Amino acid sequence: MRKRLLLMMGLLAVCALVALAQDSYNENLARVARVVPKFPEGDRSHYGLWAKDHLLDRPVVKPKFESAEDSVRKVRQFMHYCSKAFDYYKTHDALNTVVYGDSALRTGFDNREIYLYMALSYETLGDYERAATYFKAAKRRGFPVAKAAYKEFKKRMKARKEAAKDIKTVTIFKAADETDHYANGVVMASWKEALYCMWQSSPKDEDSDDTRVVYSISKDGGLTWGAPTTLAAPTDEYYCTSGGWLAHGDTLTAFIDIWEKGLEPRGGKTCYTRSSDGVKWSALQPVMMFDGTEMNGVLEQDPYRLPDGRIIGAAHFQPGLHVCPIYTDDARGLSGWQRGAFESEDKGKQSRELEPSQYLMPDGTIVMLFRDQNSSFRKLKATSTDRGATWTKAQQTNLLDARTKQCAGNLPNGTAFMVSCPSGSKQRWPLVLQLSNDGINFSQSILLRSGASGDLPERRYEGRYKTIGYSYPKAIVAGDCLYIGYSTNKEDVECTIVPLRQCAQNQVARQAAPSLR
Repeated sequence: MRKRLLLMMGLLAVCALVALAQDSYNENLARVARVVPKFPEGDRSHYGLWAKDHLLDRPVVKPKFESAEDSVRKVRQFMHYCSKAFDYYKTHDALNTVVYGDSALRTGFDNREIYLYMALSYETLGDYERAATYFKAAKRRGFPVAKAAYKEFKKRMKARKEAAKDIKTVTIFKAADETDHYANGVVMASWKEALYCMWQSSPKDEDSDDTRVVYSISKDGGLTWGAPTTLAAPTDEYYCTSGGWLAHGDTLTAFIDIWEKGLEPRGGKTCYTRSSDGVKWSALQPVMMFDGTEMNGVLEQDPYRLPDGRIIGAAHFQPGLHVCPIYTDDARGLSGWQRGAFESEDKGKQSRELEPSQYLMPDGTIVMLFRDQNSSFRKLKATSTDRGATWTKAQQTNLLDARTKQCAGNLPNGTAFMVSCPSGSKQRWPLVLQLSNDGINFSQSILLRSGASGDLPERRYEGRYKTIGYSYPKAIVAGDCLYIGYSTNKEDVECTIVPLRQCAQNQVARQAAPSLR
């Protein structure tokens, strides 16, 4: 009896040690997950594979476990990961749902619910192939609602394919041997029944001393475009990049960012040129601040006009490139600009927050989204409830990013939209339009460009910083369409046209959507 009691006490001690070690492992796992290391590039940028690479030691899933202790350890792991996945699903966090769900399934255990939650989350993230795989798995495991859920998923996929037929991609400029080989910073505008598109252009390299700003015009709804014409040319003192458009009455204003050659740290100022016919343009003049000084920073490319007429946006101020939200009540956007109260994170020559865009929530709150130079590969966000005068400190969101310029805005019905490459790595594809009714949960998505071999062409010309993929999208609403301009491989200028009715039809069932929470 005493021998049996000692044996039982020994087993309990071993189990306690195993539990203590496992709790330590799980705490370390949670710490690693909170840090959110950057996603790997290339083929392993897929969401679920990140979990395999970083959250587990690549266990080999076997039908039989090595021992009873191994089985106990694996089931504890499964319960931990599965519980985390369900918690994230309930908070509309699709990314972490699949991260922890994938880890749970790699323990060798499963349950019926995890497959369905994974399926809905993969659908939200735009990975429809894996979504279908998990819907089928949930159905095979006999989850009661899986059959109906899979049927509805197939209906949504059919609707997406039908919607894609009406989505057009048009080439505005295609680099050739006899033309400039670098193009980026594509920005569009609608004015006087025509579409205008500007971009920075140079013979070979990004931000070289010979960089100019050119523009093209379309008079048939963006289907065909004229040859590019120089809007602003470099001089001996500076080169030019695109700063965006602003239409007011019978005048179209083009903002031009002026970069002084040889300046260290690199920085610039904002000027403007105006036209009443889209052909003849005024001489460049500096954009002025409220105190009468010149704007000593480069304007971000999509100033946003609030319903009351105030214009908000952001500029990257010298020395270097330190972002700050700005606003003006000058309807022309030429003067009266003021800095909003905003605390950026200083990284020396630049701020952590860069290249923002903005949209309105239903309650009037302004949300500004930033590129994160700390390589979290998530968007940062700040908000303002007083028309841009004061802002919260930027916080990291769960919205995937490629650490590149993106855009945001509102459709005519108030729906918030974002266009970006949610790869979670430096990979600038796929290009995705995401929609939200409340400005928090972006539960609807439309794939614009997949980046597949038949969709993303090979880069034809070499040059400095010529990133492969779809760079720096900017979008406008004109008529009954959303026009999204961007550069492909930083050498071709393209525009994807999405009918607004497709945005309305792209409703997705309630699922674990990427959330700003």
